[in-house]
Amino acid sequence: MTSITYRNVFESFLGKVEDYDFVNMNIDDIYEILTDYLHSVVSQPYIRRLFTSITLDDQVQDIEFTMSYPVAPDADTDFVVEMLAKGVVVEWLKPQVRGSKLNVKQVFGTKEEKFFSQAQHISEIRGLLEDTENELRKMIRDRGYINNGYVDGV
Repeated sequence: MTSITYRNVFESFLGKVEDYDFVNMNIDDIYEILTDYLHSVVSQPYIRRLFTSITLDDQVQDIEFTMSYPVAPDADTDFVVEMLAKGVVVEWLKPQVRGSKLNVKQVFGTKEEKFFSQAQHISEIRGLLEDTENELRKMIRDRGYINNGYVDGV
């Protein structure tokens, strides 16, 4: 069974996004939010099927896993860190698209200009969410395509 830390995933996530709200937050609060996102990622069947077993230990902040189709320990570890970090990016984007209080308040503002600016902004975030979800699925699909027991004759 291979092991990685939450920190590995969260550092990769933070390298993929620019969210200055995290600067003003306590590190424990950041880890709590990101841990919730991580659990959401791992709970998805598309992700879960990659593993014969995966366990998230919130106390130790450690992820233990066994890949369904292992390639090499280093390659599997790097893949899992990147894949989970992209999944956390997707989970981080979802609330921004689905209506934060600020977005809803601006939509119902009095100026027509605010509505169109906000609509454009939400459209851009929605596009970013779709692109990131597609990247995640392509990453998983490409791994399965390249590392295929059927093609390899296993």
